Amino acid sequence: MAVANLSEIIQSYILRRNAINLDLTNYSNQKTLSSAQTADLATWKNARRTAITTEYKNIFSTQYKDDPKYTYVDYSELPEYQDEIEYVESYYNAKVEDLTNWETILDNQITTINTELSEINSYIDSFKQMLSSNIKVDYNYGLNS
Repeated sequence: MAVANLSEIIQSYILRRNAINLDLTNYSNQKTLSSAQTADLATWKNARRTAITTEYKNIFSTQYKDDPKYTYVDYSELPEYQDEIEYVESYYNAKVEDLTNWETILDNQITTINTELSEINSYIDSFKQMLSSNIKVDYNYGLNS
């Protein structure tokens, strides 16, 4: 192959490698964002549970505690409390599942792109070796003429 063709091929692979590195950076940033969202979601869940618990402790102590027609021992037996806690748990679990699926997709993309990056690096090394060999042959041909 001519030196110019090999140089052009190498440059095109370098451009593709740079684009892949940019994609890898973007996917890594998205994974970091996903981790942050998971942490924020856990914080929300704990804060929401605490707020619900405080609210129903107050409700229990003012409405149910001394009323003989209710047999609730504490606030956690109230059906409304249980419904709200169940909603918070199910919402949290659904969002965590979504984030986990998103992270799995990102991991798969990163794996695929890393494979392509390895191939491109191999191609670049191969073409550089070919370029070096062609330059050496051309130089030796010029010396022997």
